[in-house]
Amino acid sequence: MWTTDLLEKFFNKNGVSPASYAFYSTKEDAFSILRDKDHWRIVYVERGAQNVLGFADSESQALNLLKLFVLESERGFK
Repeated sequence: MWTTDLLEKFFNKNGVSPASYAFYSTKEDAFSILRDKDHWRIVYVERGAQNVLGFADSESQALNLLKLFVLESERGFK
């Protein structure tokens, strides 16, 4: 199961820039997870617009999806 601490360590170990993701808040040109009442949203913010990429039932699932989106994005730029 992923936690924010474990995922942050994983990202650091794999050279992922902290600017490319956020936990529980949004920032420009970054992937984020956000908690709603009944689920978690995975979003990407670009030019001020929040684009919903997926939904999850638990924080761990949301973090796993965040990981996949961030790694795929990083792979596309290398």
